[in-house]
Amino acid sequence: MPFREKVLEALRQSCAVDDPSVTECSLFCEIGLDSLSFVELIVKLEDKYGIRFKDEELNVYDWNSVKDFIDTVENYVLNKDKKATG
Repeated sequence: MPFREKVLEALRQSCAVDDPSVTECSLFCEIGLDSLSFVELIVKLEDKYGIRFKDEELNVYDWNSVKDFIDTVENYVLNKDKKATG
């Protein structure tokens, strides 16, 4: 499974309903993710990928789209890998 799909699947599982209609085009305000579930998702992704989100990124209500969120996770992972090899 491609990386972006893995993050999307983790996000789907964190929603109130594991809904396959949640896609990268979905908006955060539409997917039924509460703040506790979002923090649990963040911790899960941080542990799985060895990354750390900034404090200002920990509020679910500050995110616009699922794509923005996945882009951020992907950038953290890519930058972590660059630092490890650089």
